[in-house]
Amino acid sequence: MPIFKWDTEAFDENGRTTIPMLRFPANDNCMACHRTSNSRRGFYGFGEAASATLEGDGENPEDGTLVDDYQDDVHKGKTYTDDNGETRDIENCNSCHSKQYFKSPLMNVDLDANHDFPKGNSDMDVRNDLDYPPNAKSCEECHMEAKNAVVPSGHDNLLEAHRELWKGNGDMAGYSRDSLTKITQTHFDVVSCQACHINGKKSRGNPIQILFRYRIAEDGKSKMVPYNPRVRSYWKDKVSGRALVR
Repeated sequence: MPIFKWDTEAFDENGRTTIPMLRFPANDNCMACHRTSNSRRGFYGFGEAASATLEGDGENPEDGTLVDDYQDDVHKGKTYTDDNGETRDIENCNSCHSKQYFKSPLMNVDLDANHDFPKGNSDMDVRNDLDYPPNAKSCEECHMEAKNAVVPSGHDNLLEAHRELWKGNGDMAGYSRDSLTKITQTHFDVVSCQACHINGKKSRGNPIQILFRYRIAEDGKSKMVPYNPRVRSYWKDKVSGRALVR
């Protein structure tokens, strides 16, 4: 039988929880429930634990050496400029999961705003009807498609960055020069960003045994993605046969 783990601290003595209705809630507001993702995905939110730890002899800690910590998130503390020119610090879940987080403060309040969270297509069956309409900010959106696409290496685009990196590592040895860009693009078309860039995750200190499968991505293509296999269960109505809760 599957074992369900609840975050008991999120509920009172009557088994009820209170969720403050804020325009852009703090990180802890989301993690009260989504702390379970620690074991499923190795994701620890954007709290202080997600900050990069640097150590060294210099007075400025930023001059130190990065200490490998499975709870760190490379985006924590960075700034991002949206296509509309608005810049925000990435300090909580709103940066990717709130539709109007980058809206100009000079614009009028949208009284008819849809309050559904931008959502991707995860490996769990939760509100599949909300997959991608729109998606939460994705690797492709911020690093490839945005007007101010973030390319940490300084190359003109992410495809060029990967191509040159693979050339330098010798991964392209034996291929003709005029085929290298096409080969790199083929990888982009088939392999998701997280398949290579989200690894080494741990579930509360224990390594997660990641497997890979194909899943429909935001662009409609079937791409290879990592996932943590979990036992699935559901409540089923004996009369109608309808699955009530997955």
